[in-house]
Amino acid sequence: MFKSFIGLWLVVFAPLFFLLYPHSYSPIQLFNNHIESTRFIQAYRGSFYLLQQALQSTSADDQQHKLADLQQQFGFELKLSRLSDFANAPAVQQDLINNQIVFINSEPEWLAQRLTDSQWVVMLAVDFALQEEIKRGAQGTVFLLKQQLSQLPVESWPSTLKQLEPHFAARLYLQTKEQFSLTPLQNRQMAEFGFSWKPEADGQLTFITQLNDSTYLIAQALPISSANPFNIIYLLLVFVVLISLCMFLWVWPLWRDIGKLSKAASDFGAGQLNAQASLAKTSAISALGAQFNTMAKRIEELINNQRQLTNAIAHDLRTPLYRLRFAFEMLDSPELTPQDIQRYRERISGSIDDLDHLINQTLVLARYNRSSLPLNMTRVMLADKLKQDVQIMQLQQPAVQFDIQIAPSLQQQTFYLDESAFMRAVNNLLANASRFAHSQIRISVQQQGEHRYSLSVEDDGEGVKDEDKTRILLPFTQASGSTNTTTGHGLGLAIVQQIAQLHNGTVLVENSLLGGARFTLCWTDNQDAVRHDTN
Repeated sequence: MFKSFIGLWLVVFAPLFFLLYPHSYSPIQLFNNHIESTRFIQAYRGSFYLLQQALQSTSADDQQHKLADLQQQFGFELKLSRLSDFANAPAVQQDLINNQIVFINSEPEWLAQRLTDSQWVVMLAVDFALQEEIKRGAQGTVFLLKQQLSQLPVESWPSTLKQLEPHFAARLYLQTKEQFSLTPLQNRQMAEFGFSWKPEADGQLTFITQLNDSTYLIAQALPISSANPFNIIYLLLVFVVLISLCMFLWVWPLWRDIGKLSKAASDFGAGQLNAQASLAKTSAISALGAQFNTMAKRIEELINNQRQLTNAIAHDLRTPLYRLRFAFEMLDSPELTPQDIQRYRERISGSIDDLDHLINQTLVLARYNRSSLPLNMTRVMLADKLKQDVQIMQLQQPAVQFDIQIAPSLQQQTFYLDESAFMRAVNNLLANASRFAHSQIRISVQQQGEHRYSLSVEDDGEGVKDEDKTRILLPFTQASGSTNTTTGHGLGLAIVQQIAQLHNGTVLVENSLLGGARFTLCWTDNQDAVRHDTN
């Protein structure tokens, strides 16, 4: 859950922070710079054209003085800079060399254009409130327009405006007082500033200035605001699409993996016990998929073992039952001698013992086959317990030599074990070795690693074939492959395997240097590990 939350959070907010955090590559900042630049360049393109004309007629030495005089007529700061001053901004410098009007987003904001064939750059500050911006920004332009038109006859003014219009982002035309009436607000602006303006509903501006007693100059459709609704909608659309795409790229693999897991669960429920969920390790639900696969494999093993156990029990029960039935039938025969009657009674007793042993072993295996079995874990002096059991086994098998080899460091060490279960496993290994050994059995205890130990039981018998080394650990299976032998029912090693698993270990079947088989019980002497595995 935490992994999924962090992934979704990063996918959603990383682009958001990238968009909103102010830095040189911020899309919002770049977008804002673009629309601000476009608006200011359109609004003051005509002003720079007139400034170029006014300064070109002045010598290089007098341009500073001329610009200082013009500064009095402009509401914004007006200054000259050298082209070399922009060396630290190569892109801006190149645009100035190409005689383009450049917007410089700083404090304050500037518009700049190189004087034609000169190393000087005219810079105009453009950073005030709207009304102040209009008032200050229009003063110099109005002055230059009036100055240029005052040198021409009134009849040529319309044609002159037509020539100037391509250099402005507005329509320039003349109207008489009779054709145009001013509002009271516009009259006050005209009296105070010598010009007036009127914001239009489409976000543009109509600008009015009086040229003489009877004529007004109108500049229509000047840009007034950088906030274009279509630009905002476009920006929001890009933002939504970007975030949606990132979320989809995260959600789609999750949805795909959930579908795989759901199909595997459905197949498993339909009886396909080998169904597995194939998920990549990078998947957000890889841990859940791994747990499902482990659960499905465990259930499949349990069902197969239960089926095999049921079949094997049914098979092994038939033999002693048939012997019992035959013996009872024979006891009814009048021709039996007392010796025959005694022999059949012994067969009946042996069959009953055989049934009792089979049932007990089956119950023991069923008990240790439960992974939830609560073990009685205590600290056990294994070396002492092992020596005691070997002494008892030596008395039962006097023809076999038992050799115990315990590492010196483990002689006095205690181990965290279920004593009853663990010693049952040891006794089963000793009994199995005694059944096949010719004359020698070796028992050894070694440390394999940190908290990892092994107990080996070897014999000098015939050994175990390679193809049987895994199979003989299954219930009701013996090295010969038969489930009906006089040497046992094939449950002893299966019980050892289950007890080893309950101690977070396993059983290995190998060839012994003595010539027979070597059974090694490996386990973990780690209190936390055993508790985790058994609870």
